[in-house]
Amino acid sequence: MKAPPKIRSALKHLHRIGSAALHPTKMVDPTQKRQKWAKPIVSRRIAADLRKKAIREGTFGSYDSTNGIGWDPVWDARTITRSDDGKRIDICSNGKLPWMQIRPPKEAKRVRTREARAVKIEKLLEVADDKILQHKLDLEERKPKPGIENTIKKLIEKARK
Repeated sequence: MKAPPKIRSALKHLHRIGSAALHPTKMVDPTQKRQKWAKPIVSRRIAADLRKKAIREGTFGSYDSTNGIGWDPVWDARTITRSDDGKRIDICSNGKLPWMQIRPPKEAKRVRTREARAVKIEKLLEVADDKILQHKLDLEERKPKPGIENTIKKLIEKARK
């Protein structure tokens, strides 16, 4: 008689517990009498390896419990839905929305403030021509008027120094 095939313990846990084996669980620590988080029974890396193996072998979508072959789609950690604006949102199998998908990426400060800077520059460009003209007029006003009086004053000031 042929021996039953060896089934990986991760597949056994997934078959027995389901997708709950992929999530951490809260448990009471008997020594300290407080709650703490226990690691998932099956790590995400091992689950991903098993899932990819099932896809390569063409057994994805069904699980054979006698041989330990395949991957049940119910075990997938996330389900994909579409939001109102058409963006993709992954919902964890525990029903919670991951905060990383709800919140946009922070990006660099120059990227975040780009729109505000563009609006500010456009406003400044609207009055830039007037300011340039005013500056040129101010420079003209500061210049001494040509004439013999101003020329003599300059010569006297140079002689004093």
